[in-house]
Amino acid sequence: MSPDKPKDAYDFCYCLDHSPGGIAPLAADWKARLREKDISIAVGILREKFEDPASFGPQQVLEFYHSPQPEEREMQARRAYELVREFLHQIANA
Repeated sequence: MSPDKPKDAYDFCYCLDHSPGGIAPLAADWKARLREKDISIAVGILREKFEDPASFGPQQVLEFYHSPQPEEREMQARRAYELVREFLHQIANA
């Protein structure tokens, strides 16, 4: 996720939200590939960028949506955070 591409964070969350079979099969695939350098690095970046709803990742999703409504922004940030954290949790426990 680059600082000038909020769509990257949005796209990742969209894929998690709409992945066939849900997050579990995707997380299991990533867990099976954790020894691959790129996957390991990506998991570390996701942990860092989605540490909490106010972190960089969820805030990039908000930038993509560009909603002026504070309550809607809060829900969007929370949803992005929860999707990625569930994905990371399932990788750790798959």
